[in-house]
Amino acid sequence: MKKSRKIFLRILPVMLVAVIMLMSGGVYAAVNGGISAEFPTGNGSGGTYTTGIINNIGSVLKTALQVAAIVAIIFAGVRYMFASADAKADIKQQTVILVVGALIAFAAPTVVDLVKKIFEDIVR
Repeated sequence: MKKSRKIFLRILPVMLVAVIMLMSGGVYAAVNGGISAEFPTGNGSGGTYTTGIINNIGSVLKTALQVAAIVAIIFAGVRYMFASADAKADIKQQTVILVVGALIAFAAPTVVDLVKKIFEDIVR
């Protein structure tokens, strides 16, 4: 297998986690000292328009990553079916990495939302 492909398959799960955690929506400090889920605007109030756009972008990215993970696993399965006996070992290793990446892509938004809710309850 090419060295660049091996590096890409090692970095892909890390990139998935980073993008999902960054785009899952954050909690930002509000001007009045409380916790706000919006970005502060120039007048000190939360910007719901900006938050809506960022949440939409995050949703699209999460969905795209999840679809890409499933497509990659299906593609690896098709390659496995048509591969020779020697190539099947490499495909199995790649598939394990792809499955871990898919689990991260599907579990990370739930974990981030759970942690966010726990911290919001602690602050209140």
